[in-house]
Amino acid sequence: MTFGEAGKEGARVHDLKDVQAILDAFYAHGHTEIDTARDYTAGTSEEYLGKLNLESKGFKIQTKLYPAKVRASPVWIFLLTCS
Repeated sequence: MTFGEAGKEGARVHDLKDVQAILDAFYAHGHTEIDTARDYTAGTSEEYLGKLNLESKGFKIQTKLYPAKVRASPVWIFLLTCS
């Protein structure tokens, strides 16, 4: 996502009207799925998507869940993949 709050890393489009216009063009070409993450533009891209109420317009929003900012040990990761 290249839109979000001005001054956030990666944010190039800051006005909600411009974001909506970009997504309208995206939708007009048959696309409905938007992938995002809280790390994109320091979480502000997800805030923008929430303000636009896109689900009611037929979009599907997908994100990634990072419940903690701590590093997992390799043993913990191994246990998760084996269970």
